[in-house]
Amino acid sequence: MKNKFIYLIPVLCFVFVKTTAQNTNANTITNKTPAQIQSSTNIFKNINFSDPQLYSSGLIFSIIERQFWALQKSGLDDATKLKELNSSVDIILDSVKKNEKFYNDLAKYLFQYFEKYSLFTASEYIALKALNQKEVILNSALVNKLESYRKMRVGNIAPNFELIGDVFKNGVVVKKTIRLADINTKYKLVIFGGSWCSQCRAEMIQLLPRYNFWKSKGLEVVFISLDTDKKEFENFTASFPFYSACDYKKWDTQAAKDYYVSSSPTIFLLDSNNKIILRPPTIASLDSWLERNGDK
Repeated sequence: MKNKFIYLIPVLCFVFVKTTAQNTNANTITNKTPAQIQSSTNIFKNINFSDPQLYSSGLIFSIIERQFWALQKSGLDDATKLKELNSSVDIILDSVKKNEKFYNDLAKYLFQYFEKYSLFTASEYIALKALNQKEVILNSALVNKLESYRKMRVGNIAPNFELIGDVFKNGVVVKKTIRLADINTKYKLVIFGGSWCSQCRAEMIQLLPRYNFWKSKGLEVVFISLDTDKKEFENFTASFPFYSACDYKKWDTQAAKDYYVSSSPTIFLLDSNNKIILRPPTIASLDSWLERNGDK
């Protein structure tokens, strides 16, 4: 009987954590003081994320998400918030570095969480941490996602590529060979997206009214379509006044593979030498960056 009771203790604790998390409203989280945040972090540090019972219960993800959501809404300055997010990542992944399945599953979950909430600096941190560790083998699908932040990080030179397949500009077929390096402008905006992607459509609606002004400041756009249907691609890009190309291979498009694209839209701002300057999550964030830095 005693052994059964001991066995039930962690399960009951997990239920308590989940119930508490569900009953805590956004105002409680937002209004936490730095001392309360530190107290929560100390509790978080003492959780054994390698515990099979915690993992199999599924509550592990509720606990992690509550911690990150509290940090996001904490009111901390961005630098401190990022430091706390990264520290939480260390706590989680370091505790499961001897368990290959747990490490892969949790690294994937954390990466997707940061991508979902556009916490791209945190995405880069977890990508580099997971790729540089030697304790476990990462599965190939996860490596491909994470490599986007190692191979395609700000400051690196982006791969040159040829616009292959059907290439249009202003709705007119482009017959000559065009490579990214051939575009001689101050800035190059490379966008991977597709007609089937609602967020891509929303971003292009934001981009088109800004294009002529951006172009006057030395920026050119290259749109690499992930479409598989010729008619859908042509209808979607008919009004684009810049280069758009599609070979109808979706994620197997060579440029998408070279840039480790695994979601859409994916956007890169390059300089004249194809050096990555920015990985903006949205056209609005790019516009803000150009307002501050475009004339430098």
